[in-house]
Amino acid sequence: MTDKNQLKLTYNQTDSKICLETYDEGFFNQSIDITDEVVELVIEKLFNDMNCPVNGGTIELTRKQGKRDNIVKVLGEIRK
Repeated sequence: MTDKNQLKLTYNQTDSKICLETYDEGFFNQSIDITDEVVELVIEKLFNDMNCPVNGGTIELTRKQGKRDNIVKVLGEIRK
């Protein structure tokens, strides 16, 4: 028997929202917009992972390919 209660992260390109969707017994229950929280956490993680100084610095991100589905790697570099 599989559990039909589920949490699912989704990204809607049309409205640029990251949502946490909940399902109860396999049926959609609710969608919670968590875009701001996720973006803040990701940015903080990027700065920490790249050892950017806490008092400043800029990270430049470059997409290697044009289509979002075919991104090979996002490159980051600290700009001073």
